[in-house]
Amino acid sequence: MIEELIVPEQEEGTLSTYCKIGRRKALEIAICGVSLVATPQGGYWRDVALGLGAVGPTPILEIQASALLEGQPWTESLINESARIAASQCFPIDDLRATADYRRAMVKVLVQRNIRELILRGEKGVNA
Repeated sequence: MIEELIVPEQEEGTLSTYCKIGRRKALEIAICGVSLVATPQGGYWRDVALGLGAVGPTPILEIQASALLEGQPWTESLINESARIAASQCFPIDDLRATADYRRAMVKVLVQRNIRELILRGEKGVNA
């Protein structure tokens, strides 16, 4: 039984976002979910962490795509390549909610969406 969970405070300027695909907006199991956390620093990004949900037996911390995004400006080609890598590293199943192929395709879409959202927030200096 878990008795305590300690979440470290994020560094000033760290940005995060989460998107999911599901039949409803709340109180349901997602078909696919993607989260992204990163800290902008002088046109580059550091401390990048990309998480995938509902596309494997457990949530996935996608290390390869995160490493690709680390320390670089996020160009369109880099966004597309990191989305491709993330989709190749998940293990979705077919079930009543969606096929594995659909879930994998949605990982690509949501990774791209999350990256673009963080870029926009970084330009505006907002994490909301």
